[in-house]
Order: sequence, then structure tokens, then C-alpha cells
Amino acid sequence: MPALSRRSLLLSSAGLASLPLLNACGGSSAAPKGSAGSATLAFTFWGPAFYQNFTKQMVDIFTKKNPGITVTSQPAEWSSYWDKLATMVAGKHAPDVIN
Repeated sequence: MPALSRRSLLLSSAGLASLPLLNACGGSSAAPKGSAGSATLAFTFWGPAFYQNFTKQMVDIFTKKNPGITVTSQPAEWSSYWDKLATMVAGKHAPDVIN
């Protein structure tokens, strides 16, 4: 059996370490929590007014294609975004989607 090179060992280790992440990428046949087939997602993001308008348009398209999902947007300006996000996470009320 040939000796294992350092590069092969690192690549193999990285591959094995990423296996649990692949499990998170798989779909689930279970219905989301809440009422049958419905869910609410909290979405926080930062940006000026034009970006907030653009993001609202994207959320509207998403909710039209996914009628059982409601998205509550929580926009913020850059200066207050990180403090707001840190407070939410520390209070164990992290948003579902962070941008």
C-alpha cells in the first residue's frame, strides 16, 4: 500500500468533515412546523432604500411561488444592522434568513 501524502490526507479529512453538511442540504418530506403546509420566515437584511425595495420585490416573487410561506422582512440601515442582529441572536430570537 503506498504511503498517504499530506495533500491526500488533507483532502480526505476535508471530505469527511463536510459529510454532515451534506445532510443539511437534503430535502425533507416533513411539513414545516405550524399549521399544515404553512410557515413564517423572519428575514433580516441591511441596505439603503433602493435595496430594500428591490429585496421586497424578490420576497414578493418568492411568496407568490410559495403560497404557504409568509416572509416577515426586517430591514435595517448599515449603522444599526449589526447591533440589532447581535441583540436578536443573544436573545435567542435569531431570524431564519440573514443577509
